[in-house]
Amino acid sequence: MAAALDPGGSLFGQRVVTRTDCPDLTNEKRLQRVWPAFESTMALVVDDKDEMWPHDGANVIKVEPYVFWQVRRD
Repeated sequence: MAAALDPGGSLFGQRVVTRTDCPDLTNEKRLQRVWPAFESTMALVVDDKDEMWPHDGANVIKVEPYVFWQVRRD
């Protein structure tokens, strides 16, 4: 998604953190677990589960879940 939004890397650069970068982020998520010196204006969270970010709600944009494999129902 970052490559589609910022193909030249001028906006995000290497500053994208994904679930695989932080495997211990289960249950409740907090930006301070990723960046201990977090300031509220520094980050944007794009997630399909905004309830997982109760402390950082102002930084969350909720999106529809992405489904890679669609189940055929014949």
